[in-house]
Amino acid sequence: MQADHLPHNTGAHRANLSFSEITLSQLSIERVDETAIVVLNRPGRHNALTGDLYLEIGEAVSSLIADNNVGCIVLAGAGTSFCGGFDLGESAAHGANDDLWVQWTQLQGQRRVLKTLWDSPKPTICEAKGYCLGGGMSLLNQCDFVVAARDTVFGEPEMKFSLMPQPKLLYYMPLRQAKEIMLLGEQFSAEEGHRVGLVNRVVDPGQLRDTTLAMAAKLAAMPRETMQMAKRMINAALKAQGQELMDEWGWDDFLISKVIPTAQRQKFLQTIERDGLSAALREVKQRHDVLESRQT
Repeated sequence: MQADHLPHNTGAHRANLSFSEITLSQLSIERVDETAIVVLNRPGRHNALTGDLYLEIGEAVSSLIADNNVGCIVLAGAGTSFCGGFDLGESAAHGANDDLWVQWTQLQGQRRVLKTLWDSPKPTICEAKGYCLGGGMSLLNQCDFVVAARDTVFGEPEMKFSLMPQPKLLYYMPLRQAKEIMLLGEQFSAEEGHRVGLVNRVVDPGQLRDTTLAMAAKLAAMPRETMQMAKRMINAALKAQGQELMDEWGWDDFLISKVIPTAQRQKFLQTIERDGLSAALREVKQRHDVLESRQT
């Protein structure tokens, strides 16, 4: 398939494009019949989310929503993982260098990207594999369906970094299962994700793309107008239950937690400054691995 290449920051022109395949700085878009596959393209970092990547996701999804040739949007990851979460190095740098208003503005921009995905009139599927953690879970939770490879590792590890987990899981599964994921911060399997209602289908890794595309083709074959009405009704029902309000509150609380100097967060930031991000992540992992190994 021939690729059209666009320079970075040409979002003003993208909405009028009909995509075949577009390569951006941290994102690529592929087309298979009426399905558009938005691929996070930082495989060396398990597709960790950056500010630029968020912007590209928003631009891509908005353009694909406006493209009449697209009937279904798939969110996927290049390499071995879907998304390992926020780029903690970039996040720590913003916390150290940007004032509170700048950080709040940046988070609101990221929230708008997620809301664009959530409000998409076209059905969306997350193709999960490898790591799907933190910010990756936030992306997954905006999609209508989740198809997961059997080796996918899910988790909301924010609490381990003195950060607030997002509340959307409360609308996907029973309360105690959601609390376990949000407050313990432990990783869990694709099978467990399916058991608690987070995942629609679990397949062998070699069947992941074919299964995702088969579901996408069925969704794209549905009448577009009726699909849009049905999605609007479902989202309105969740909005009536307070989902949108809690989502907005969750982002504000995330920023508050980011600037509260807990002892563990201060130690994490000090280790980053002294020894680098990898060393800080090892410290957090070692602290919690010891506790988790005591479980019977």
